[in-house]
Parts: sequence; C-alpha cells; structure tokens
Amino acid sequence: KKNISQVVFEASFANARPKSCYAWFQNFENLKQIEGIENLNTENVTSMAEMFSTCKQLAELDVTHFNTANVTDMSYMFLGCKKLTSLNVTKFNTAKVTNMNGMFSSCSSLTSLDVTNFNTANVTVMGSMFRNCSALTSLDVTNFNTEKVTYMVHMFSGCRALPSLDVTKFNTANVANMSN
Repeated sequence: KKNISQVVFEASFANARPKSCYAWFQNFENLKQIEGIENLNTENVTSMAEMFSTCKQLAELDVTHFNTANVTDMSYMFLGCKKLTSLNVTKFNTAKVTNMNGMFSSCSSLTSLDVTNFNTANVTVMGSMFRNCSALTSLDVTNFNTEKVTYMVHMFSGCRALPSLDVTKFNTANVANMSN
C-alpha cells in the first residue's frame, strides 16, 4: 500500500458491482492520483467506511459520480486526507446513512465543504465528523437533522479557522456524549 502512487479503474471495471468499498484505499499514504474513478459503479455499495482513509498525498478526488443511495456507513471515509483542498460531496444521497463518525476528520487543507444537501435523518453517530478540519473557514450544518444522533464527541474539535457555526437547529435530545 505504501508504495502505490496511482490507481487506475479501466473502463472494464464499470461492469463490476461491489457491495462494499470498506477500506479500499486505507493507508495508501503515497497515493497521488486515481484515474477513471468514474468507472467505479457504487450503486450496490452499502459501506464506504474508511474508503480513502489516510490517503495523505491525495490532493484531488472526484466523487461526484458516486451513487450513494444504498450506503449506510460513511465513517472515516476521508479521514486524514490532509492534502485535499476541495471535495465535492453535494451529490451524495445520504438518506440511508447511519454512521458519519470521523467522515472528514483531519482533512486539514479543506477551506470549505458543502454539506447542505446531506440528509442526516437516520444518522446516529457524528463524532469527530469535522475534527481537525483546521483550514475550514465555511461550514453550513443548518440543514442537519440530528434527532437520532446519540454521539457527537469532538464533532467540530480543532476547527480553529471557522469564524462562526450555527447549530441552533440541532436537536440534541438523544445525544449521550458531546464532549469537546
């Protein structure tokens, strides 16, 4: 894993129908480029947990074509992607997602992240979701439905460049832990 700098999804891969992308590129610390990722058909995928976790050298990633309609677990999906300066997740269908724990944690080069279209009605875990996103200067979570969330530990911890954050609509009635 540590020696791989490029991954290529050839056109023939478009016929594959994986059910899980769990930890596919986890700890590919020197991965700099993913070619043909549009050939990855994710329509049957239920887990994207840790999919790009600790891809420290990955500066660009196009996930705009991902079909996430059946995904339930997005925990640590982009954890530690320290060189990502932008990430377009506006087309993600998150209606079935229950776990967003650490999803963007330590994406320390992201200056903005548009999660306004996220449907979080079924999410129960949001701990460390934006933890150590230290360059974020803009984050709108006003549309988040937190009614089922039980865990929010470190959710915004380390977001030191964020000038303001509106969480007035958060329903925290079921949250057992929101420390830090």
